[in-house]
Amino acid sequence: MRATFGKFELLTRLARGGMAEIFVARQRGDGGFQRLVVVKRILPHLSDEPRFVEMFLEEARIAALLDHPNVIPIYDVDREGDSYYIAMPYVAGLPLVKVMAESSARGFGLPLEVTCNVMAQALAGLHYAHERVGLDGLPLSLVHRDVSPSNLLVSEQGRVLLLDFGIAKARGAAQRLTETGSLKGKLSYMSPEQGAGEPLDRRSDLFSLGIIFFEMAVGRRLFARKTDFLTAKAISEEEVPDPEASGVPGPIAAVIRRALARDRDARFATARAMREAVIAASAELDLDDPTAGVATFLHGRLGDLLAQRRDEIQAAVDGHGAAMTLEQREAPTFADVGSRSTRGSKVRRKRRPLVIAAAVMSLVAAASVVAAVIVLRMPNGPPLRFAAAPYLPRAQMQRDLGPLMSYLERRLERPVKLVLPDTYDRTIQLLLRGEVDVANLPPYAYLRAVRMARAKKRGDARALVTVVAGGATSYEGYLVVRREDPASKLLQLRGRRVCYVDRASTSGYLIARVLVRRSGFDPDRFFSSAQFSGNHHQALRDLLAKRCDVATVYAGAYRSADAEGIAVGQTRIVAITPPLPYDVIAPAPGLRADVRHAVRQALLGFSPKRELSRARLGPSIPITSFTPTREHDFDELRRELAATREQARQ
Repeated sequence: MRATFGKFELLTRLARGGMAEIFVARQRGDGGFQRLVVVKRILPHLSDEPRFVEMFLEEARIAALLDHPNVIPIYDVDREGDSYYIAMPYVAGLPLVKVMAESSARGFGLPLEVTCNVMAQALAGLHYAHERVGLDGLPLSLVHRDVSPSNLLVSEQGRVLLLDFGIAKARGAAQRLTETGSLKGKLSYMSPEQGAGEPLDRRSDLFSLGIIFFEMAVGRRLFARKTDFLTAKAISEEEVPDPEASGVPGPIAAVIRRALARDRDARFATARAMREAVIAASAELDLDDPTAGVATFLHGRLGDLLAQRRDEIQAAVDGHGAAMTLEQREAPTFADVGSRSTRGSKVRRKRRPLVIAAAVMSLVAAASVVAAVIVLRMPNGPPLRFAAAPYLPRAQMQRDLGPLMSYLERRLERPVKLVLPDTYDRTIQLLLRGEVDVANLPPYAYLRAVRMARAKKRGDARALVTVVAGGATSYEGYLVVRREDPASKLLQLRGRRVCYVDRASTSGYLIARVLVRRSGFDPDRFFSSAQFSGNHHQALRDLLAKRCDVATVYAGAYRSADAEGIAVGQTRIVAITPPLPYDVIAPAPGLRADVRHAVRQALLGFSPKRELSRARLGPSIPITSFTPTREHDFDELRRELAATREQARQ
């Protein structure tokens, strides 16, 4: 098939439904620009049907308001000739329905860690959609209404993406899009209230995810029957099987049972609450990092399907004379990929002391060899100077980052010195001057460092790796008040005193100001006064000491504050920022290429579980791994910074 559709070259059709057809396409632009996209266009015979066109455009309007790592974004919506279309990024991967079906057909099922991972990611995206506000600042009260395995995509990199808001309901949209008596969605994944045609809220979507959770954990369909009537009857009347009876561990089974309560008041109130329950249950079971491992499973067990899909798309690209290649990012590899639980890994850890003991006995028999090995392995050469922006108190950073420095010494076979400057700006200065070799920088500080390095022609300061914390490469910031404060939304904070962290802090300064600006106010005038506390925990202490009325802090610092003696129970979260990319490790512009490579490889190989026998680096710095930096993750932040600079010039 070869067809041109406006600025797109349609390469191959992925699917055709009752309302639209979906293609993989190539978008071309000036200067040799080209990228793969997915084009969803309304079927020609429906282009003159106002109701279908409005439903199609409503999907685009809703999707355009959603920007989250676990929700598929849209690039464009337009009309070409008589056809309306939506353009979305092409994401290499498999629909969850395919992952579930193939895992069952091949007889190995889904590991519990992977199941919990998928749930945690899907719930994160769903909570974001449920909480989204419109351009008028009012809640959209969005309900997806079609949460099902076919509307969850698992990328090759292990990211879970929520798809298809084509039948979603937002505030004010329901009556004009749905005919009286019509039933939208996949019946076997509907909530009882949806099947009965009752008004829906977000808890209906949670019931649908509960069905998926059951089916992934147990390995069989829950409500699907031979006829629609029997399926609907099963959902509304039949007793839900206890997943624990099928071998699902109690803590996970409890989450599933609550999600599947027929009384919606007995379910989780929000997707965030359900996600927290999934993570807590995973921690109780000591699962191996419940928010990681999807990519490992996908490549280890279903790699042939990924390769087949890549070959099909590449053949379509090649068939159109394209000078472009689909890249496959290397997936991490581990032994015993896809085991049902963590027992295998624990057995291996128990064996390790026996192996070490045998090695020590043989070395003791040859003391001269032992001495030689020790001399060769001692760190030597000039120290690698590793700086970290002071987003937490110095003592906590020394405690949590110390084991990482020791690991780097072993891997690099040279001393590593931790440098903790007093301010974010000082950290940037030391890096650009080459007085430190690498630095842990939050996104705002990182973008400033790269911009300054280019402006001063000092070289390349682009990041080596990005921090992964709890399996995620993005995080949120909170605007927090004291519990007795009556404020319940951002605009009610106008005229208050604010405690920022530092002018170079992303979650502790920049993104809070972005939220204020998006609400139509000048952030310099919105608050009555501002002070800089120096780090996130100090900002919370200043808030509780009534030195300010609102504090802007990193979500992780807020969650760990209780362990540091900060009474976070006396505070409340008023606003949550959009997702932000996590910190990066950036090199000094003049750092040698071989040193950059060695540091990058060492960090990519870091595993707290393997090196430290714990799930994360430390209680206050919950690093679980590092991943290659994707510069496009910072694009939105770059735009906000550009807007800030432009406003300052005006």
